[in-house]
Amino acid sequence: MIACPTCQTSNAADAQFCGSCGNQLTSAVAGAQAVGDRAGFGVRFVAAIIDGLILLIPNVLLNIAIDSFAARLLLQIIATAAYDIGFWVGAEGATPGKMAMGLRVTMANGDPIDVGPAVLRYVGYFVSFPLTLGIGYLLIAFSGEKRGLHDQIAGTIVIKTR
Repeated sequence: MIACPTCQTSNAADAQFCGSCGNQLTSAVAGAQAVGDRAGFGVRFVAAIIDGLILLIPNVLLNIAIDSFAARLLLQIIATAAYDIGFWVGAEGATPGKMAMGLRVTMANGDPIDVGPAVLRYVGYFVSFPLTLGIGYLLIAFSGEKRGLHDQIAGTIVIKTR
């Protein structure tokens, strides 16, 4: 075990980044990418636009088929959650937008993302945008770790795969 010098959390001996705060622990490679290999705001924004365009199709169909605003909103949230969480967990950690941009979501220590952290990351989206007026997303552009608030909540990072 190795203790993080920033938050004192115990991490696996071969971990490169702290699973709690994302701080770089060692120079050894443990599957995670160095901060320089993490995806920045611009490329992540383009990936989000691609995913938004893909999700536009089922959202339009829901708008046509369902009259109730509340029911539509709930189904859109469920559909988007299934899309994001399903791809993060089941498709090498990447939605189609992230795949197109050569990105992947992993745990801060480089491990693949699992269902629990994926759900936390999705819930963190609501904290990153509506609750903080987008400041949670802007952290990606202005923090040295290139992590949004949703990444910090879930203990994830987004890395470049190419």
